[in-house]
Amino acid sequence: MRRIFALFTLLVGCSIAREITLDQAVVQALAGNKDLAASSLEVDKAQGRMLQAGLPRNPSLEIGARSDLLFGNEGERAVTLGLSQPIPRKDRLRKAREAASLSVEQRRAQVRDNQRQLVGEVETLFVRILNFTRQAEARQKLLATGEQLAALIARRYQKGEVPQTDIAPIRIENAKLEQEQQLLLAERTAAELRFKRLLGLPAEEPLALVGDPDELTALLGAATGAEVVAESRPDYEAARVAVNQADAEVRVAKVEAYDDLTVGVSYEGDRSVFNAPVGVKRDNFLGASISIPLPVRNKNQGKIIEQQAAHRQAEAELAALRLGISSEISQARVAVSQLAPVLTRYREELIPLAEQQFQAMQRAYERGEQGIAPMFQAQQQRFTVELDYLGHRGRYAELLIALETALGTNPHLRNLSQSSSPTTP
Repeated sequence: MRRIFALFTLLVGCSIAREITLDQAVVQALAGNKDLAASSLEVDKAQGRMLQAGLPRNPSLEIGARSDLLFGNEGERAVTLGLSQPIPRKDRLRKAREAASLSVEQRRAQVRDNQRQLVGEVETLFVRILNFTRQAEARQKLLATGEQLAALIARRYQKGEVPQTDIAPIRIENAKLEQEQQLLLAERTAAELRFKRLLGLPAEEPLALVGDPDELTALLGAATGAEVVAESRPDYEAARVAVNQADAEVRVAKVEAYDDLTVGVSYEGDRSVFNAPVGVKRDNFLGASISIPLPVRNKNQGKIIEQQAAHRQAEAELAALRLGISSEISQARVAVSQLAPVLTRYREELIPLAEQQFQAMQRAYERGEQGIAPMFQAQQQRFTVELDYLGHRGRYAELLIALETALGTNPHLRNLSQSSSPTTP
């Protein structure tokens, strides 16, 4: 009995969908997205490279021995111990460390840009799923109205007031709506699966999206009202740091034309055998050495040319990105401004007019003043206008999200940028 109760409790618990708002979805995505977590590790890798770039080379211990074992075997031998240490020239380690630290800064900016794009995609899928749900509800309402109309026609047919041919058109239209409803639900399911993957949730976990499309549209419109320059975007920041890093790499390549100096100290113990009266003689020697590489033919000129070209390339990419960001923002603003009056006209003029026309034709048909064709046409017109409005409203919300993403004005992103440094989720 307990097992049956436990199984029942498990099944009931699994069937309850977890409600989630747009803000909660964004927070969940920033914390649970697997791709973002993987990209955040690039910061740790860059920090490791920065640490390594500032470390000097290890010293070398040299041990040597020689003997006359194979040449007379008179007992002569010598032991040599040496210690050498490369010494960087011209601040090579400092400049390498500076270049590596810029790489860390660039990776952090790239992580912030990944967060910006992730938030935009999560918001887009959220409003799209809500819009699919509203469209499905509208189609279901129309199906119910169609069934009522079909029942009305059937009753009038039984009374001999209308021909049987009046029933077929509405039945066909209802069947068509049912098929469109199934296709719409399939699209919503695909969007939900993508949405869960972005949030880092398993596909089988049930979610219930909570939010009013009109309220979300108003909030998005308020968030995209401010003027934001291209320099505030994290991808522009990453490109700007890339220019500085390329310039730092040029300086590193120039100092690498001079290899490290190598200084060393050595000790040698020597045992020599001479004829009488000298006999065996032992000597100890302490030595010092310095190795100075001469940049005669190889002055690292190929690496210098490569890094100089990389610096010019980074500058060109920065200029192109700045132009692209400005164009992206301008296009998003134009699209939003063009669609806004269309939605207003649908909401304030077309939908009320279509609803009035449909109600009038339906009452006239019930009184026998109109045939099935005009009333059916009014119903289709009302349905088409409402679905068009829902589609345009969803498109308008997605355009606002595209503008918000282009501006980088999402409040969650601002909170992240104010923190000390992005951490791995």
